[in-house]
Amino acid sequence: MAKRIVLEADNVSEVVGEVVEHLKAGAVIGAPSDTVYGLLAPWGNEKSLLELIR
Repeated sequence: MAKRIVLEADNVSEVVGEVVEHLKAGAVIGAPSDTVYGLLAPWGNEKSLLELIR
């Protein structure tokens, strides 16, 4: 079973930064996943992006 990581942040750049750090550490983000959908969400809608990732 894959480990689920929940990211909480105040803005999109914090979320992206966290995702990048997990990827650098060797984490695998599989599709479909909340994170993949969140990163594909419209960048202008920070609230939706954060809700999708949670």
